Amino acid sequence: MEIYNRDELAKIRSQKRVTELVDRYFGGNKKDFAEAVGIHKASVTQYTNGSNAPGNVNAAKIAKYFNLNPLWVMGFDVEKEAENAPDSVLVVPHVIMEVLESDNRDSLIAYAEFLRQKGGDPQ
Repeated sequence: MEIYNRDELAKIRSQKRVTELVDRYFGGNKKDFAEAVGIHKASVTQYTNGSNAPGNVNAAKIAKYFNLNPLWVMGFDVEKEAENAPDSVLVVPHVIMEVLESDNRDSLIAYAEFLRQKGGDPQ
């Protein structure tokens, strides 16, 4: 029996969720899915083969198209429907911080500090 950390579980769930959307609504056609949602076909291929999970920008695009929660698209254990979702993944950093492993939390904090110092403070 394999044991997964939260990030790995989110990636696995995201792979299954994006694959389900591509299959159900586009008959498995990744190119049509990508064009409809507004992302690159290569990204869709990475999401469906499990080599990558959508980041906040592409998750937001997918979520908006299907009226879903972007955090659900990213593989987090949250409500699927958009009615309970934030307008943007960026407005709920505390939710993301809660589900990240400590190493990833530290990396995210360091990156946010880097952006703030460069004048990219999102406030």
